[in-house]
Amino acid sequence: MFLDTGLRLSELASLRVGDVRPDGTLHVMGKGAKERIVPIGSTARRALVRYLATRSDVRPSDPLFTSRRRTGLTARGVQQAIARLGRRAGVGTRCSPHTFRHTFARGYLVNGGDVFSLQQILGHTTLDMVRRYVTLSEADLVSRHRAASPADRLAGSGR
Repeated sequence: MFLDTGLRLSELASLRVGDVRPDGTLHVMGKGAKERIVPIGSTARRALVRYLATRSDVRPSDPLFTSRRRTGLTARGVQQAIARLGRRAGVGTRCSPHTFRHTFARGYLVNGGDVFSLQQILGHTTLDMVRRYVTLSEADLVSRHRAASPADRLAGSGR
């Protein structure tokens, strides 16, 4: 969910089942009690549906993510789970909810998303905050330029 939505740790930990909307988006309460709608990709949606199918008697007010004891995961519980899974996967110390937020932001742009929609998804009021998350590598810049070069497109040699 972190990788596909760029949610903050506190936002993910506070999600309720009823925050998953039928149109495949999340109703998120962000920083400063600002509400926003965040899209979920089809892969993450399918995983979420499978996860929810494992739970019985789910009500809209129930926490979306729960522990094995079926209590809502706290922000600290989510951090611990991510760290544990990161170690198990051999990722090491660079595996955290905030790392997923950065990875989402960069991947969103590299895969064709624009900074304005990214700003809304991340819940930032200014583009300056978005800029902090995104540093494209030189290879990314060259690749993006090849795909979007106005002169190449005009000349018909955009390949």
